[in-house]
Amino acid sequence: MNARRALSWTPQGAFLVSAGLLLTAALLILRLPAYTLSPQALAPALAIDLMVGLPFLGYLFLVRTGAADILVLAPLLVIGIVLAEWWIPDAHLDLSGWGATIALVAEGLVVITLLLRARAIRRGYRRMLPDHVLPRDAFRAALAGILGGRLATVVASEFGAFWYATAGWRRPRGPARGHAFSVHTRNGYPALLGALMMAVVAETLAVHLVVSRWSAGVAWILTALSVYSGIWLLGDLLAARHNPTVV
Repeated sequence: MNARRALSWTPQGAFLVSAGLLLTAALLILRLPAYTLSPQALAPALAIDLMVGLPFLGYLFLVRTGAADILVLAPLLVIGIVLAEWWIPDAHLDLSGWGATIALVAEGLVVITLLLRARAIRRGYRRMLPDHVLPRDAFRAALAGILGGRLATVVASEFGAFWYATAGWRRPRGPARGHAFSVHTRNGYPALLGALMMAVVAETLAVHLVVSRWSAGVAWILTALSVYSGIWLLGDLLAARHNPTVV
């Protein structure tokens, strides 16, 4: 009894209870006679309750109290959208196009978190730099303290590609210890990536001209993806200069 009472007063317990009440209310609304009489009018409101209600409760009981990071709102939004799509029939409300919204919101939350924690990440990077051989490892470790290990690896790779593509022309910084050996200049790696980048440019122009005859929007989307691929290739090429083999 005491354990249950203690659980109910914790932020996690309060969130679970409130989320359970929200989901129970949604299921009851689906079975009300008023819903069956006008489902097209009530279905959007019910979907908003699920998609907005769960993240709002997560912010109120978890983020605001410090029990969880703001990134917890992304999976709560996903759960709300999945439940809305599962419970509400397609004849009442079509939610099949919400996949892109999930990705945009999740990426937005990651960007906001990085901006809010920029100073903490910078301090963590400087603190961990002497303990890691290469700067990229120290940056990944600093991100892991904010985002967690798996997400930090993904974000570090994405950020690193753009960083090296724009600032990788600078003189490489030596490793904290050991001896560095740059092997990329001897194995033809720059020539290979250079050929790939030229192929990307030629392919981008050709695909854009062909696809634009049918859809200008799709053509620009494919062009943006090709530009993103080119940035990745350039970043990977310059990253080889800054991340040598250390013995």
